[in-house]
Amino acid sequence: MGVKIYTSAERRRIDAYTIEQQGISSAELMERAGQQCAYWIMSRFSHSHPVYIFCGKGNNGGDGWVIARYLALNDYRVTVFHTHAADQLSNDARINYERVIHLTNISVMQIDGVAQLPLFDSNDIIVDALLGSGLNQPVQGLMSEIIHYLNQSDGIKIAIDIPSGLLGEGILQIGATAFAAQYTLTFQFPFLSFLFPENQPYVGQWYLIDIGLLSDFVTPYVYIDAKDIIIKPRLPFTYKNEWGHALLLAGSKGMMGAAILTASACLRTGCGLITVHVPSHGATVVHTAFPEAIVSYDHHNEYLSQLPTLNRYSAIGIGPGIGTADPTHQVVKRLLETASCPIVIDADALNILALHPDWLSLLPAHTILTPHPGEFDRLAGRSANSWDRFQKLIKMATQYQIIIVLKGHHTAIALPDGSCCFNSTGNPGMATAGSGDVLTGMILSLLAQGYPPEQAALCAVYLHGMAGDIAAQKQGLEALIASDIIKSIGKAFEHVQNSSAK
Repeated sequence: MGVKIYTSAERRRIDAYTIEQQGISSAELMERAGQQCAYWIMSRFSHSHPVYIFCGKGNNGGDGWVIARYLALNDYRVTVFHTHAADQLSNDARINYERVIHLTNISVMQIDGVAQLPLFDSNDIIVDALLGSGLNQPVQGLMSEIIHYLNQSDGIKIAIDIPSGLLGEGILQIGATAFAAQYTLTFQFPFLSFLFPENQPYVGQWYLIDIGLLSDFVTPYVYIDAKDIIIKPRLPFTYKNEWGHALLLAGSKGMMGAAILTASACLRTGCGLITVHVPSHGATVVHTAFPEAIVSYDHHNEYLSQLPTLNRYSAIGIGPGIGTADPTHQVVKRLLETASCPIVIDADALNILALHPDWLSLLPAHTILTPHPGEFDRLAGRSANSWDRFQKLIKMATQYQIIIVLKGHHTAIALPDGSCCFNSTGNPGMATAGSGDVLTGMILSLLAQGYPPEQAALCAVYLHGMAGDIAAQKQGLEALIASDIIKSIGKAFEHVQNSSAK
């Protein structure tokens, strides 16, 4: 399932396991890693770029020595700056150091201060192989000075495995030092820290470098891709009732657009029927803008005040645009107390829940919540940073046995068993009004079609992001709006189906 995400300690176990199972030495594994990184550089940058590689004393530095050798053997101009004498290097780093110092077309310099470093220009490639993933404390001394100097310099900046100074788990603390890479070449599995916004200025764009590591170990964290998405086949002899009847409780005065976007996304994702329960003044709006929907009238003109009969529906969604009027609070509570089918909760329904934290215990098992970070913090308490929020996310999903879709660049889907899946699709253009309503409609649709809640959340999040990516190719990031995402849902399904067929 997807790309597994391991902790730094688990990655070291995987290295050792691979070495044992494949009958190779650690130096041979290092050779693979450095070679593949060198090939990545050669595939993207011509010989016109001088390459400056910074090597520390550990195995990350050893990777750097291997990269230097392969680049030099392919006629790149390579300079290596190293921070420690040969007798201070790790065994594998020393082996590769000794393979390099005899080559006449590589410049090698041990440095003890940044005054020895040249001025770099924008054409230079700077490779960070200083510290790697073994770090367990803030960078200090010479390493900190070098990293700070490189961050202030021009150049194309590439980190090997993980930017020096960044931890594999957590976020960089305020005032701490880390190499600010444009590209990070990490070995086979992403680090968990790559997925949090505070670390993005240091990680840049990351690439997975396959070095033949064995991924037999179980992990609760996965980075999902198209092959994880299972779409139900459409058989010839079928009719609309077989594809579910969704109920959407949405809209209030001035917010009927949320109801229309959510309902439209729901049907576009394959649901057979949808009933939209709206304040009575909004019924004409829904009938006019979205004739495919069945409309249920609330007694109140401006907000939801009553819960319709639920027994005819296969899934229920609540929240988009409903506001927080007092009678609407009771609609949310009654739904939690009486619903017997899957539920997805979004937007103002989440804000109402946050005002009544004791209602969280009413959530039926496997209910799906779809907060953005602000809504989540209102539910779970203010978070110091995104890592703190992630810890609360996992705890809350397990405590209440629910599914929480925490929306963001790598949307996190926390499951009741404590596992978490991170999404690989989507783009910044999707940070636009109504995008979250579209996602809620897509989740509601898959729930109504009988997808298990975990699968419904996973598939909808991936398809939503893919639809956004397809729409962005047509509209550009700045011009992308929520209805563009809805129009691209069909192409997103095609993408997944084509990927599965390969």
